[in-house]
Amino acid sequence: MRSAYRFNQGSLKPPLRNSLNHDSKHYIRPRCIYIPPEGSKYSNLEAFDEIENELMSLKKVSDVHTALIDDFNAKTGILNDFVLADETLLDLFHLDTENEIISYMLDYENLKSYNIPLQRVTQCSCQPNTYGYKLLNCCKKLNMYIANSRIGVDKGVGKTTCKNTSVVDYLLLSSKLFTLVKEFEIQQFDPLLSDVHSAIHITLKSQSTSHKNNSVTSDQTPKTRWHDNKRNQFVNTVHTKKNSYRQY
Repeated sequence: MRSAYRFNQGSLKPPLRNSLNHDSKHYIRPRCIYIPPEGSKYSNLEAFDEIENELMSLKKVSDVHTALIDDFNAKTGILNDFVLADETLLDLFHLDTENEIISYMLDYENLKSYNIPLQRVTQCSCQPNTYGYKLLNCCKKLNMYIANSRIGVDKGVGKTTCKNTSVVDYLLLSSKLFTLVKEFEIQQFDPLLSDVHSAIHITLKSQSTSHKNNSVTSDQTPKTRWHDNKRNQFVNTVHTKKNSYRQY
C-alpha cells in the first residue's frame, strides 16, 4: 500500500466550474477519500496531515473550493469543527471585516448567513476517536465543515452511516459550497453496495454553460483497428496498469 489514504481524482481534471454568485466564477475540487480504520494494519495518523497539506496547496489557488466525501473512519460526535473567534482579540488589534485574517477567522459566519446550523447532532453514541480529533483539526485549519446533520433530509438528524451504530462517513464542504447542495441524504443500508456502510446521496446544483464550436466535425465515428503485431505491447500495458492499482 503506497499511502494511508487515497484521493480518487478520476476525471476531475480540470476542476468543475460553477457560479457561486452572480459576479464571479469559482472552481470546485471534489475529492473522494478513504482512510483505513484506526488500529488496523494500514492505519496511519499522518494520512490526515497529508490531506491537510494537499488541500492547503489547493487553497493557494484563487477561487478554489473543496468538497471531500467518503469513509474517514473518524468518530467526531458533536464536537465543533470550527473555532469561534474571540471578539475581544479582534477589537484589540483593530482589524476590520475586510482584513484577510478576519475573513479566515469568521468564515463560519457564512454558514449562519445560509441558515446552516453551526451545532451538529448525531445518532452515534460512540466517543470521538483519535481519527475524529484529527479530522476536526483539519476542518478548523482549512475552514471546511461537516455537512452531515446540517443539510438535506439529514438536517437535525445525524443518521448513522456504518453498521447502524456510528457515523464515520462524511461530506466535508467549504462554507460557500453549501449553497450548491440540492439534496443530501444518508440512505438505508444496502448489502449490494457495501459490507457495512450506508450510501450517501448528494445532488448538486449547477449552471450549465454552452460553448460554441465552429470547427468542422465529421459525422463518421472513427474506427479502431487491431494490429496483431502490437498484441504483446497491449498485454504488457494491461498488466502494468493492474499492478499499479493493486498498490492501493
